[in-house]
Amino acid sequence: MKKSIIILIALLTLGSFGAVAQTATFAHVHSIEVFDTIQSFKDLQKEQMEIQKRYADVEKKIYADLEKIQREVEMGGDTLSQIEFALYQDDANNKQLQLQKVQQSTQQSMDILTQRSYKLEEMYRKAVEKVAKAEGVTYVFDADQQVIYASDKGKDLTDKVMQECLKMDAENPVHRYP
Repeated sequence: MKKSIIILIALLTLGSFGAVAQTATFAHVHSIEVFDTIQSFKDLQKEQMEIQKRYADVEKKIYADLEKIQREVEMGGDTLSQIEFALYQDDANNKQLQLQKVQQSTQQSMDILTQRSYKLEEMYRKAVEKVAKAEGVTYVFDADQQVIYASDKGKDLTDKVMQECLKMDAENPVHRYP
């Protein structure tokens, strides 16, 4: 009797899943292709690279200054007075503080860019949702993520989502937000 009930429940469950699967529609979007066309995304990437380059340039200069201080101390050897040694030490400490300030400033700038990228992702989700509803699609997968199989006959919403994102970005560009 117990086995019969389990089999009956399994059949009902599989039957209801089959009905849901028959009414569900699936589509995919190539997110990388969409993001690569959005000006705000391009601007965020460019700004991120500029911040990283500025940081690397300043960091390189500070490390060069620290090496110079270290060489001067080594060259002075035992002939340096306590006052001269203390001055070199102060210079080295100031360079370390400068490096910390540059790191903090860079991190703050990167945090702002991260917040902007979250807004961009939200805009993308809204565009996908809008297109999916218009197309009568139940589920949308990202074709650039881990998809095991996608048929060539699958519904590709990439172009429509791209158009919607471009329209949304033109109306309210993410890269202009603080």
